[in-house]
Amino acid sequence: MVLADIGRGREGQGARIAVVARAVVLSRASANVVVRRTTGLSRRGLIGAAACAGVSVAAAREGGPSLMMAGPGGAPVRLSGVLPPSAAEAGELGLRFDAEAQRFLAGLPPLGTDAEVSRDRWGPVAGRAGLKAARALVERGLALTDPAAVDAASAETLLSAEAAARAAGAGVFAHRAFRRADADDAWPRIGLYAIIEGAAVETALVRRRRYINFSEDYRNDFTAIVDPENGRAFRDYDFDALIGSTHVYRGWVELWNGPLIRLSTPFQIQNA
Repeated sequence: MVLADIGRGREGQGARIAVVARAVVLSRASANVVVRRTTGLSRRGLIGAAACAGVSVAAAREGGPSLMMAGPGGAPVRLSGVLPPSAAEAGELGLRFDAEAQRFLAGLPPLGTDAEVSRDRWGPVAGRAGLKAARALVERGLALTDPAAVDAASAETLLSAEAAARAAGAGVFAHRAFRRADADDAWPRIGLYAIIEGAAVETALVRRRRYINFSEDYRNDFTAIVDPENGRAFRDYDFDALIGSTHVYRGWVELWNGPLIRLSTPFQIQNA
């Protein structure tokens, strides 16, 4: 794995593109290139870095940043549907709230022996058995909701909890770094889990892939897409209703002809 440093920042430190510890990878290449960011890098710098790498930025949801609690018997299990604060802001602020979230989870009793725990290649996953703990984290502003990782009922529960936490300014939601980003200013969020707000100007279905564009500059604007394998989840979705209407889109922000979020569930799109 290669670390790509671009430019020079303050006190001689390398300026880096976007930041998600353990989560950000560059795809579409034989080699994996991790690129981190500092806030001083320009849009041109971002484009140039991606061009030098020859790849697009993709955040790896699986195996990426996670929150753990004690499962049946005390063994650690991963919570689904939530991400630690460092997924959205991997500087000192995000890491500080990560630590607070883990302290909270460490104080909870282990899941009961009857709790259903599944397993993926990264280890045991709590699933719905961990929903109560996940909701408690979100309510305290110690986690972000990832509706793409859970079923519809759990997504609704967590999104509702997050909306209340944001309104109350709980935890991370009191800080600017965790607020919604405008679609015109999505570039600094590349490599991070973000909530992007904007009004679509056009949607198009091309080779079974749905594109949602936010300006006529398709090579550089923010875009949300639904890949063919996720089309069934949007079978009855009214994409035309997004045109001219402000919505929020959440997910890992990649670099592919500008900032990009891949949608796998309608719960990643909400009214503003």
